[in-house]
Amino acid sequence: MFAFAVYDVKKEKVFAARDPLGVKPLYYAFCNNNNFYLASEIKALISLPGIKKIHEFPPGNYFYKGKFHKYFHLPVTEKKITREDASKELSILIEDAVKKRVQTTFPIAVFLSGGVDSSLVMELATRFHPDVTALILGYKDSSDYKAAIGLCRKKKWKYKIVDPDIDYEKELPGVIYHLETYDPNIVRHSFANNVISKFAHNLGYKVVLTGEGSDEIFAGYNEFLEIDKSKINLGCKMLLDSMSKGNLMRIDKLAMRHAVETRCPFFDTQIVKYAMSLPGSFKVGKYKGKDFTKMILRRIASKCLPKYIAYREKVPFANGAGMKIGMNYTKSDGLLSELAEKLVSDAAFSKIQKDNPDYKIKTKEEALFLSKYLEFGYDKFVEGRERLVVKDVLYTI
Repeated sequence: MFAFAVYDVKKEKVFAARDPLGVKPLYYAFCNNNNFYLASEIKALISLPGIKKIHEFPPGNYFYKGKFHKYFHLPVTEKKITREDASKELSILIEDAVKKRVQTTFPIAVFLSGGVDSSLVMELATRFHPDVTALILGYKDSSDYKAAIGLCRKKKWKYKIVDPDIDYEKELPGVIYHLETYDPNIVRHSFANNVISKFAHNLGYKVVLTGEGSDEIFAGYNEFLEIDKSKINLGCKMLLDSMSKGNLMRIDKLAMRHAVETRCPFFDTQIVKYAMSLPGSFKVGKYKGKDFTKMILRRIASKCLPKYIAYREKVPFANGAGMKIGMNYTKSDGLLSELAEKLVSDAAFSKIQKDNPDYKIKTKEEALFLSKYLEFGYDKFVEGRERLVVKDVLYTI
């Protein structure tokens, strides 16, 4: 993961690049005199004179001599290979990816939900680093709390509990300010990232590993169960192409707000390429007569983790922690929807819709988030007007 720029003083040339998937944020703008500006945050460009439009620096590209050049293309092919051979090769790639990301003398933390992704990362991290602690976000009666604590005790891993009890109304402006998006699919889950990242910082952790990315490359969302297996990799690509403006920013920006570096082994380029070459039938299948997503990863994990963890059903991070943020903002469910109903009148809702047609606002929750977003001047971000590609679109493939 990287985003950088190099300026050649003698040639007066700029070379800038962003990592293949856009794990690290990067934005650019041209001002009236055609000067070129780069920043890792939208807010850094907003106040500069002459800048009217801000753009996302496209992932997998470099900028040189005034032009963007794409150096990384996400493959979508299905090679012929047996499940056994694929599992062996993928296991090696995942181990190598985790091993690379724990090469530090600092103590390491892992955001552990008790799901297969973060649990496998935790298992491997403890093999390659002597000081690893699980950070578990959740109320005592939440499914993540029970699964993660039970696993830590069984494995004798060190762990800390993070209290997810927060004031959503108080925290909302800060979350959107740092997140730099209004999309409810992202904002809802960002509260969880914010509180656990702050906890990690207060404990002194500089580096944290996460299980993010597995759902996108191994078809982890339940919607994948409803589409033809031949289209699964296409669905994975659709989600991956949109992540640089959505979930990846939720992970990075809310952690960097608290000076914590998150590392995501599943976004290792070699793993992504390999995963996108696997047949869709390897990703979705049955276990004990029940349909499951991420099957190849679950089979790998079951060799070192309890079956109840390896085959635990998908639960979104914040929901698994018991935060009650809702499961579908379009149905106006959850605490944030209730907050929006309280803060946004019918008249204000209609005005926001009328004044901002490009944003296609349909709920009061979206209107509340957008109002904060616009207050910070983020309307200059051109790509921000495009709605994110989320798992719900898989039904349309």
